[in-house]
Amino acid sequence: MNEPPRWAQWYVVALSTITSIVLAVSIFFIHGPSTRPDELGYLLNGRVLTGLKETPLPGVRGFYQAGYSLVTAVGALFGASIDVQFRVSLFLNMFFVLLTGLALYALLTQHFSISARWAALVAATISVAPSVAAYSLFAYAESLSRLLIAVVVLLVFELAASPTVSKMIATGAVAAFLPVVHGRFVLLLPLTVLAMIGIALFTQPRRYHALVAGLSTCVVVYLTFDQLNMYLRNELYVASVGKEDRMLERMTTLSEWPSILRSAVGQTWYLISTSFGLAFVGLAVLSLAVWQHFSKRSWREALPAVYVIGLVGAVTLTSSVQLAHVVRPDHLIYGRYVEAVSPVLVAIACAALLTSFRWKLWVLGLAVVVALTGILLIATDGDRLREMIAANRYFSPPNAIALDWTRERFAPIGYVVLAVIFIAIAIGIILLWQRSATNALVCLGCIGVLATMYTATQTVIPYNEIRDELTLDNRIKDLTEENKRSDTHVAINFNTRAANAFVHYRYLVHPIQVVLINQSNVVPANVNCVISINSEPPAATGWTQRGDEPALDLTLWMRQGQDSC
Repeated sequence: MNEPPRWAQWYVVALSTITSIVLAVSIFFIHGPSTRPDELGYLLNGRVLTGLKETPLPGVRGFYQAGYSLVTAVGALFGASIDVQFRVSLFLNMFFVLLTGLALYALLTQHFSISARWAALVAATISVAPSVAAYSLFAYAESLSRLLIAVVVLLVFELAASPTVSKMIATGAVAAFLPVVHGRFVLLLPLTVLAMIGIALFTQPRRYHALVAGLSTCVVVYLTFDQLNMYLRNELYVASVGKEDRMLERMTTLSEWPSILRSAVGQTWYLISTSFGLAFVGLAVLSLAVWQHFSKRSWREALPAVYVIGLVGAVTLTSSVQLAHVVRPDHLIYGRYVEAVSPVLVAIACAALLTSFRWKLWVLGLAVVVALTGILLIATDGDRLREMIAANRYFSPPNAIALDWTRERFAPIGYVVLAVIFIAIAIGIILLWQRSATNALVCLGCIGVLATMYTATQTVIPYNEIRDELTLDNRIKDLTEENKRSDTHVAINFNTRAANAFVHYRYLVHPIQVVLINQSNVVPANVNCVISINSEPPAATGWTQRGDEPALDLTLWMRQGQDSC
């Protein structure tokens, strides 16, 4: 395997620099959190963890855990403004993208016999892809989860090579922290524990002391952060209690399994197609490695490959259970969580292709995309994705970040259209790779940068541009003394369309607390201002209009006799 030319090093620097500039500039132009209430939940978590008081999120059944909240807590320490906290968190996400690239670089150079130059080229190409880079523009756990999964895979490979006490402790700590980053990774903890036990037992002499240290670390880290989770849940997410029971009930209900399997097929389709078939190549190479090691009875050497395959299956399973019921078109091809394993699979695929160009595996991967497309068409009784998008059903871009450019250029997109697009690009890259692996990786990197730039400038920045048109936030601030804002509550009627603006105002007027109330209930005595639709004041009498919101056709109502919110 020849080294890539010298200019490839400058390409890596240019690629990374361009992406960093685009992301950094975007951070300053974003109008605030885009996904709701996800990002708001993590930001409020961070503030609570720094000792600040925040009003619970009523009716929110989701639960935003403590793992990524530690990152937003760091942002909260930089100033009282939630807006500053939000943007600091995004810059920390950019740092996680850099660390993800470094973890992939270490994995390739230390365990896949790839030279430093090739590893840098592959790691940079993966890092600038929207599945890694673009997610840094959202204040939620995705950037951290991609980093931690790359790190835990690296650690398992390190353990298989040399199971020392320090490596066991590090692996146990990361594995126990992953479920606290997001509930979708709950199965990774027992999976990692089994890998640790297997490696310790298959090593001669057996490393019992290292295993005990690693497992003890797992227990301590998990229990510590579980207590932190309980604290956040009690403070902000009372309505989320029992969510785990609902998930377990769905998994054990036989009638739910067709929907769960359909969801698993859709997410697998997304994983393979958006990686241009490379994720399949990575899985195929790992499967072949397992077969070869098992045939030689080299059990310890087989465990890292088994672990990565199990990791992909575990993330897909938990995400599929959660998304068994389709509410929006993005639920049909949800990629937000399965993409967490994509960087590792693509890195392994590139390493295999560089050492021995296995184009047949790549072509087989594209055939799998075709097969999965057919299964989805049958399972959803036609191209349901295309039907829902043609009907203008709401599509959340962050849940399928690699598809936002296709939704604009090839609308209405469907399984067939997307499969044709990604397969056509993949065939071009395969043909290019046959002539020059360097040029193929450069092409992949350019595609990734362009897609990330599109996501940043055309999807993320304008996503909540309506915030620039809102006026009631300034009106509320004018009606509240600055030194009393932390103790002020403004209500929004839950049963009106005003509730859709809850996250906007909660973010814009912070530290004033915007809360949701049921219109049928009496407005709490400590609330002097209510945002509602123009025709529905909080009560027939006793309230006066104090401002209008033309962009949303809303009105600010204040109690009669009061001059402050």
